[in-house]
Amino acid sequence: YFNRDAMKRYFAEYEKHLNREFNHNETGTKTTLRKCFRHQAEKLAGTLQDNSPYVPFKMEI
Repeated sequence: YFNRDAMKRYFAEYEKHLNREFNHNETGTKTTLRKCFRHQAEKLAGTLQDNSPYVPFKMEI
C-alpha cells in the first residue's frame, strides 16, 4: 500500500507515461498510450459486434 505522498507521485508518473507521445507502428502518426487504449477498446467492440478478426496493438520497447 502507498501512503498519500507516494500515491500522488505514482499517479503523476503514470499520467506522464500514458500521455507521452510516440510514433504509432501501424499508422506512423504521433499518438499516446491513452489514445491507443481507447482505439483498442473500439476495435475489440467492433470485433465482438461484427465477428471480424481482432488485431492487437504491439509496441516495440
